[in-house]
Amino acid sequence: MISIKELTQRQREIYQFIKDFHDKMGYPPTIREISDHFGFSSPTGALVHIEAIEKKGYIKRDHASRGIKVIAKSPFDVTFAEMIGKMDKSGKIFKNTERIYIPVPSNEKALLTFESLVDIPEFGIFKGDYVVFTPGTTVKGLVLVKKGEEYVVGIFKKENFENLVGEKINDFDSEYVFYGVLRIPIQGRK
Repeated sequence: MISIKELTQRQREIYQFIKDFHDKMGYPPTIREISDHFGFSSPTGALVHIEAIEKKGYIKRDHASRGIKVIAKSPFDVTFAEMIGKMDKSGKIFKNTERIYIPVPSNEKALLTFESLVDIPEFGIFKGDYVVFTPGTTVKGLVLVKKGEEYVVGIFKKENFENLVGEKINDFDSEYVFYGVLRIPIQGRK
């Protein structure tokens, strides 16, 4: 079990503000918005608290303007990710015939997941893993895109999106960024 260090009173207030802001607005606050809300004389005051909260394991930052993510703290912090199907070696998702939801330990909303039928070792993904994505945009890395009714997994390389066998994909409707992997241990798997 991971040990989470206790937050100070001010850190708890800031952490709760971040969660409430995200729930209300659909995106996290900026450091400036946190600073203004708590009346710090500069954003640096808020940043010191944010860094402490991150070190204690309650949030994760990607250093973008709205790059704060709340990390689940208990087995009861769960989002149900829609399982959209299974992915083949090209990255195409074969859709489920019925709606299935997989519990994911997260506070994120609107997560999508699929079962991988192939290994993608550079991203730590192996056959049988449930790969989880969240709405967003990226300029590099593993991405899930929706084009019409089809989903395709691929990689952004040099400002181009390619499926897993290197075919360029253009004109997609929406984009999801790689969030993580759920792995159910299977006896005999190495």
